[in-house]
Amino acid sequence: DLGIHLGIVAQDVQRLYPELVTVDSETGYLSLSYDKLSVIALEAIDTLYKSYKELKRRVDTLEKLITNKGIL
Repeated sequence: DLGIHLGIVAQDVQRLYPELVTVDSETGYLSLSYDKLSVIALEAIDTLYKSYKELKRRVDTLEKLITNKGIL
């Protein structure tokens, strides 16, 4: 198939989450447990969303402060 293929480099994941990567004893090829990776990805999304909400709250507060002081 000459189409576009997407994937994740197992070596990159292995550095952070070695438990998600297995090594074939015959070939030495690495394989990635995508089902377990999805859980980690969802946790990362949740963490980023919480950070986003906190930063948005802070920006909104600063914008109100600036507006009230007549700076903008």
